Amino acid sequence: MTANLRIHSMSYQYNHSSFTMPTVFLHDNEYMLRKTFGLFASETNLAKIVETSEIAQAKIKLFANPFDMVIIGFDNWFEEIHLIELVRDEMTPSKKDIPIIVIVPNVTSNQIDTLKQLNVAEILLKPARIKTIQKAFLNSFTQISTI
Repeated sequence: MTANLRIHSMSYQYNHSSFTMPTVFLHDNEYMLRKTFGLFASETNLAKIVETSEIAQAKIKLFANPFDMVIIGFDNWFEEIHLIELVRDEMTPSKKDIPIIVIVPNVTSNQIDTLKQLNVAEILLKPARIKTIQKAFLNSFTQISTI
């Protein structure tokens, strides 16, 4: 109950100031994860979610829109890493230092090193609970408001 109150008070504080609602890019092939997180973000008025399930769609949306945060669920290591590299290499309209959260099915120490080099804010393991993703989002939320 306390967490819900805190979330709602954050929402109220930001909506009634000069705060602009951040736009978050969410790429994952799991429909329920995307819809549940999207509902959380819209109901709390913390962010607008742009979601994709296919890599081709993800690239189109990343090239077309600036985002304040990126959340990527991994299925194919190389394709998803490429999405992160596009942001970090300033190939998209997003700022290169935005928070990036990844959700991976498994990860090796070399892959963790790669993600750290790409300045990934959070690494979550699949299956990730929505509550875990929400917590990672809220942890990075303060970084969004200072960018």
